[in-house]
Amino acid sequence: MSTPVEVLCKGFPAEFAMYLNYCRGLRFEEAPDYMYLRQLFRILFRTLNHQYDYVFDWTLLKQKAAQQASSSSTAAATPGTGAKRHEREAKTRGR
Repeated sequence: MSTPVEVLCKGFPAEFAMYLNYCRGLRFEEAPDYMYLRQLFRILFRTLNHQYDYVFDWTLLKQKAAQQASSSSTAAATPGTGAKRHEREAKTRGR
């Protein structure tokens, strides 16, 4: 907590520093004003002209992982160069 908020948020919109300063100012027993915090980022979202497309980082990561798993299982299920190499080695040993 010794790193200043301004250093942590350098290069980011001011709303990030506002958020961290707000959170750091909360007492332990104090409940955050979630409506204020959400509104802070909603306004920033609109200011930056972002479109709400329902695509999230974690969704893209899951899709990428599923595609990789699908392609690797397909490659493992079909005989390829590995099977041919094994056959060549068996023939070489048999000589």
